[in-house]
Amino acid sequence: MERGLSETMNNSGKRILHSADHSAAAEAIGGNGDLVRGILLRLPIKSLLRFESVSKKWLSLISDPHFSQSYTRLRNINPKPSGLLLNHGYAIFQFIHFNDDGDGNESWDYLSYPDISGRYTILQSCNGLLLCSFAYWRGNSVLEYLIINPTTKQFFHFPTRQYKNPFVAINLAFDPLKSPHYKLVCVGRAKKPV
Repeated sequence: MERGLSETMNNSGKRILHSADHSAAAEAIGGNGDLVRGILLRLPIKSLLRFESVSKKWLSLISDPHFSQSYTRLRNINPKPSGLLLNHGYAIFQFIHFNDDGDGNESWDYLSYPDISGRYTILQSCNGLLLCSFAYWRGNSVLEYLIINPTTKQFFHFPTRQYKNPFVAINLAFDPLKSPHYKLVCVGRAKKPV
C-alpha cells in the first residue's frame, strides 16, 4: 500500500482507501466557515435541510437568521413556485414538488401544539410563511392563529384571547428582501362609531 493511505472495509466487504491528504484537505475546507457558508448558500433547499443534521456547527449556520436572509436574497432573483402545500386538517401538511428532482411527496406532521388539539386551516401564504388559523373547544369554540415557517419548522402562536372583538380580517405581510421580520395586519370592528 502507498504511503499516506489507509484501508478499511465497508459493510458489504468492499475495500475503502483513505488518504491522509484528502482528510487534511476536508478538514481545512470544513474549518473555513466562510467557504462552507458560500457552498451552502448555493445548494437547493431540500439538500440544505438535510445538511442541518451533519453537525451542530452546520445546524447553527443554516439556522442563523443572517444566513436565511442571504439565502433568500440569492434565490429570489427569479422566484418560481417550488410546489404546492396541501392542508389535510389536523396538523398534517403535505408538500407536492413541481419539479422532477424531488422524491414525490413529503409529509410534514410537526405542527403539534402541545396544549391545544384542533383543526388547522391555511389562510394565507406570503414569501414562504404561512398564516394559519386553528379552532378548538374549551367550553366554547375558540379560533386562534399561527404564523408558520415550514422550511425551518418554527411557528409563532398569535394570542387572540386578549382581544374582546373578533377580527374582521387578518393578513400577513412579509418581504424577506426588505426585512427578516413579518407584520400581522389585523382589522377589527369597533362597538361604537368612531
